[in-house]
Amino acid sequence: MRLRRRVSSSTIPIRLFLAFIGLNVNNLHTLHIMTSCEKSCKDSKEYVDGYEKKYNKDVKNHCDLTYDEELEPAMAKCLVRLPWIGKSYRKATTKVLIVAESHYANSENNLALFNREFSTRLIVWESRITDDPYTVPQYNNLERVLTGIKSMGNENREDFWEHVAFYNFIQRTMYPSKERPNWNDFIDGWGHCIDVVKVLKPDVCLFSGVTASKSFDGQMQKLGISYAPVKRQAAIASRVYPRVGAVNLGNYRLPLVFIKHCSSYFSWPTWYAYLRRTLPNATTYLHEVVTAKQDR
Repeated sequence: MRLRRRVSSSTIPIRLFLAFIGLNVNNLHTLHIMTSCEKSCKDSKEYVDGYEKKYNKDVKNHCDLTYDEELEPAMAKCLVRLPWIGKSYRKATTKVLIVAESHYANSENNLALFNREFSTRLIVWESRITDDPYTVPQYNNLERVLTGIKSMGNENREDFWEHVAFYNFIQRTMYPSKERPNWNDFIDGWGHCIDVVKVLKPDVCLFSGVTASKSFDGQMQKLGISYAPVKRQAAIASRVYPRVGAVNLGNYRLPLVFIKHCSSYFSWPTWYAYLRRTLPNATTYLHEVVTAKQDR
């Protein structure tokens, strides 16, 4: 969700005029920012309130909300946004948790929205499930790489997302949108991740991007969690090396698979072939989910 910000064209002439007559231009800049912030706060509230109504009216129908109470301790501690949990996730024969990287806001309205607990769910619903979805290359490629299907209709796409869980590894919103995560973001992300998987108990965790793997071993040691160290595998496409690891939480063992970030320059057929070898149960199951109605 990236909205373009409007920049007032009247500010520059006024600044030049005041500078000409000897007033402090920096004070004008401060006043302009304060006025903009006051207006922005009002606009942001209306903006967020509108989306919250949409979430309560439409989005919840596609989610399993029964996990939310168990996620409350994580929300109170460090988790900013509730994961998207498809309404059929609990009964899935292979539970897949998809982990993307982060949210990017390009306006104060976006920033206010992305810091609300329902925002990840809202974005998935609005971009993938509505009658008028918009294109998000990463989501398109995630669907492809986990099913082997190049193009899905709205109904198939809805089936896919209603059977998986999804969240962003980094909970801090990148703002402005040119900002990129730093090392501390990836360090902190593992605490969030462990909190989420303890509740959702997926059978496999697929990461869109390999950067998080670089801090995995160290953070598992720091958190005192039993784990299988990350291993780099043979390069697939674009000279990107997939990685695998695992966490052990009591009797529960969770495989982790890290692939190239599924946005631009992503060869989904090549990576799908890799996942067919690495996650055969997950790819077979989700392909069957998506094609079930077509085969009737």
